[in-house]
Amino acid sequence: MKSEDEIMAACLLQGGKMLSKSCPACGCPLFEHKGETLCVVCREEQAGTKGAKGHAGEKNETPK
Repeated sequence: MKSEDEIMAACLLQGGKMLSKSCPACGCPLFEHKGETLCVVCREEQAGTKGAKGHAGEKNETPK
């Protein structure tokens, strides 16, 4: 998984704007990206969690 710094840097490189407000969940700065205000760190972690669960479930399903 990417570090918080890597996630935020990627958002900045994609044109995101770091705001002075912080995320109430993780404390990282909020970003404005494509007209949306969001926490890119929490979004990345949620996406990683969903993807990991899906892959783990697929690996555990072996035909008997």
